[in-house]
Amino acid sequence: MNILMQIRLKLFLILIISYINNVRSCNFDTCGECISYAEEKCVWCAQDGITGPRCRSLKSLSATKEVGSSWCKPEYIQNPKFEMVVAEDKQFAENKNGSQVQIKPQVIKVKVRPGEPVDFTMHFKPAKDYPLDVYYLMDISYTMQTNLKDLKQQALKIYKDLSVYTNNVRLGIGSFVEKPGFPYVDPIRHTSHAFRNHISLTDNMKLFISTIENIKFGSNFDDREAGLDGLMQAMTCREEIQWREHARRIIIMSTDAPYHSAGDGKIVGAIKPHDMQCHLKNNKIPETEYKNLARQITGATFARLEGGDSVIKIIKQAYEELSNTIQIMHKAPPFVNVTIDQDCNSVPKKNCLVQHKKQLTINGTLVVKSCPKPSSKNKHIVTLNPYGLRENLRIELDIACECSCEKENGSIVPDICHGSGFIQCGICKCLPGRCGQCECQNGFSGNFCEFDDNSCPKPNNQLCFGHGRCIKGQCSCDIGYSEKDCSCKNDDKDCYAPYATEACSGKGKCICGACVCDTIKGKNETYSGVFCDSCDECAAARCTELQNYAYCNYIHKDNKAICDADQGSKVSNIIVEFMNKKEINGPKLFTAKWCKTELENKNGSYVVFRYQYVNHDLKIAIQEELESPPKANIWIAAGSAIGLVLLIGILTVIIWKILVDIHDKKEYKKFQDEALAAGYDVSQNPLYQDPSINFSNPVYNNQCIT
Repeated sequence: MNILMQIRLKLFLILIISYINNVRSCNFDTCGECISYAEEKCVWCAQDGITGPRCRSLKSLSATKEVGSSWCKPEYIQNPKFEMVVAEDKQFAENKNGSQVQIKPQVIKVKVRPGEPVDFTMHFKPAKDYPLDVYYLMDISYTMQTNLKDLKQQALKIYKDLSVYTNNVRLGIGSFVEKPGFPYVDPIRHTSHAFRNHISLTDNMKLFISTIENIKFGSNFDDREAGLDGLMQAMTCREEIQWREHARRIIIMSTDAPYHSAGDGKIVGAIKPHDMQCHLKNNKIPETEYKNLARQITGATFARLEGGDSVIKIIKQAYEELSNTIQIMHKAPPFVNVTIDQDCNSVPKKNCLVQHKKQLTINGTLVVKSCPKPSSKNKHIVTLNPYGLRENLRIELDIACECSCEKENGSIVPDICHGSGFIQCGICKCLPGRCGQCECQNGFSGNFCEFDDNSCPKPNNQLCFGHGRCIKGQCSCDIGYSEKDCSCKNDDKDCYAPYATEACSGKGKCICGACVCDTIKGKNETYSGVFCDSCDECAAARCTELQNYAYCNYIHKDNKAICDADQGSKVSNIIVEFMNKKEINGPKLFTAKWCKTELENKNGSYVVFRYQYVNHDLKIAIQEELESPPKANIWIAAGSAIGLVLLIGILTVIIWKILVDIHDKKEYKKFQDEALAAGYDVSQNPLYQDPSINFSNPVYNNQCIT
């Protein structure tokens, strides 16, 4: 056979295998199951009298050119078409009352099959003078007096600066101190509340400023404050605070203390979690911690109050981030996957920055992963909206999980379906209480005998690796085996090395009855060996596991059964052999690992043994001769110790002398420099004084007095 023929044969085999796999993937008995298979685009033939499977992969039909020809006439093929209609698309508009149109389209209707991607586009254009509600939530414990003073001085300026962005601004203020209960608060000595709404949202700045001026400070025992209590009430008490339905909302929480953690209110009987409801009656009710809290609340940011105009800067920055960026949120049924192209961390950024009065286009894709339960509604909704806005894009899904031919019931004809049913989608639909089923010839199965039970994988002329049966063209594996061809052994017995306690030596995973070794930490390599115990440090651990068994066999050389007793399968694959010192060092055990174990009451002597694997069997070679510890010469050891001590002593004295000389030299040099700086002549002693009377020696230099 020449090379060209070999290539053609390989291509032909590949096409056949691909065709068989595609047919199997669309292995369904009803039209609805066929068209709703998410992993493959399957089509159903409702034509009467065809042979073979009615559900086929559209890909396989296209490859074999059977669409609309030999397999099925086009008018009988059930292949629901994708449909997408924009049902509502109002133009961008602005209204001061809050009914702006900033998102378009508003409603999209889609008819789609499971597994079929739906690409959609939404447009966003920020409205001018969009309503803005800003609510201050202040910690009014005594330590916050300075911050409240800054707010009093800057309240009017804040209002004017925000009015530059939108002329539809309202401000409000609430406060918190601490949970009003012992041991946090002494009801007699302290004035405290978990939350109080001082003034609802208003555009009356005189009323707002006068309210701030009349706020009185509270106090409590502990460092933590009721910040989360106040924040929850500020968010949930919509009517009391008068949050507007169509408005951007900003809550500015200002505090210098950490908040209470979950469960620490049990001491005062606060054991129930918050019910997320407003509980206002008469308007009452540290840094890293708030950084973490901001990460947990969508759209929240953290900033430090620095005094001066810092409050204004924080508010302006928060509003600019809120109005100039967009984050799309979505809500979808659990069987629908939605992805939105808004990667704000990419370079350049996408779909994040919103320029003033400019339109932004956002793309997305949704995929129906599977058909919903029959009890669920026919229409399923996916909603998408920018964070902080009420407007949304509504996508209504009509999921094709039923063929059109299944919605029609044919008439009962005596000669068809034995008068006990009617033709539906090309097959008999039996009446209640009737069951029609084909009697298949040997080697075929399925409701219509359409599956060849010899078409499953057949290595070594064994269907399904000899570990299962071929049913409906697919392997039905025996207990203990899995995968499509039953080649995967689920039992991890073969992953345990003989006389080991962990599968794959604890350094790998047992997959299909064989070890897949892990990566060695800190190295760009993996463990190796049948049981993942081939590494530098692995041999020592394995020696420790085997030392008791080797020791037992050395003691009972002629009776291995004593050491094997009560060990079960742990020793079923162990071969023990005794060798002399020459043999155990020979080439026969070239790859074997060295081990030793100390004998009891043998003056430190130890047994030497080596181990290696032969396939999955463990071979242990034990040295017949004992090894004795080396005997040391005590005089040499004593002399060495004494000599070492003397040497250290001499070196210590020499080093001490050198260091003292160096120190004295430095001190003398320092003395000279200080004397010169003071104007002394260092050539003579500064304490020296010339004598007041001189006497000459008459005999000095042979001189005489006359």
